[in-house]
Amino acid sequence: MASTAGGHGNTTLARHRSSVQCSTPTSAKSTRVVMEHRNLDRYGAAAASTRASIDSPDGWGAIMDSFARVAGEYTE
Repeated sequence: MASTAGGHGNTTLARHRSSVQCSTPTSAKSTRVVMEHRNLDRYGAAAASTRASIDSPDGWGAIMDSFARVAGEYTE
C-alpha cells in the first residue's frame, strides 16, 4: 500500500507531497507492519516541525498503537 499526503490539486502544496509506504512481511507466527514516511524534506523550512508532529505522542506511533490494538481483537 502506498499513499501520498499533501497537494490535493493545490499547486503550492503539491511541492510538499510526502509519501507513506506500508508493507506486511509475514512469518509463520505473526504479521509485521512496516511503515515508511518518505520525502519529508519536500516540506522545506517546515520539514522539522512536520517531523516533530509525526514523532509526537499523537503522531504515527499513536496511530500504529491503535491499529495494533484493534488488530489484536481479531486474532485467533
